[in-house]
Amino acid sequence: MSSAIQLTAVTRDDVFRMASWLEDTSVNSMWYGKRADGTPSHIGYDPRSAVNTDEENWNYIFNNTERIIKSIYAHSYGHIGEIQILINPPLKEAELFILIGKRAVWGHHYAQMAVLQFLDTVFFELELHRIWVDVPEYNHIAMHLFKRLGFTIEGSLRSTHFLNGEWKNSTVMGLLEDEYKRRRTGMWNNLKVVDN
Repeated sequence: MSSAIQLTAVTRDDVFRMASWLEDTSVNSMWYGKRADGTPSHIGYDPRSAVNTDEENWNYIFNNTERIIKSIYAHSYGHIGEIQILINPPLKEAELFILIGKRAVWGHHYAQMAVLQFLDTVFFELELHRIWVDVPEYNHIAMHLFKRLGFTIEGSLRSTHFLNGEWKNSTVMGLLEDEYKRRRTGMWNNLKVVDN
């Protein structure tokens, strides 16, 4: 496993940076856009309010056993984004979300590395059976990423993501435990990170 990135516990400084990155139209237009009031949307929590939340609410957001949120740190760039899963324990599955907010590292393949590291957690530590993603139709980069990581297109969803005043469709892609374990070595061997 490469040491070019680390998945770490989220800090308040990380959340502050997430809030700043989401203000950038280039970032939020690849993510979930803006709400009707013009504030950027995010998954799992609102970074603007979480920065100053009390310890009890902070622990509820970031120490939750069913929504695991990690900051992504790149060795050469510091904090670059966030990855999280929302676990459905009865089904032994989780939905995955990833956002690389630092535009300077787009195209460096850090997202691929972060997902691979998190898949080890999902399938070896948490022993889940399936992981899936809901990829908006406008995020071609994410679609390419998850195809490259062996996720299979399982279907489409209508009008799931509201962006720029319009409802957009999305594609559901999934990866099973046995598929990942069979392909894991090849995925890591084919990983090429641009670390400068």
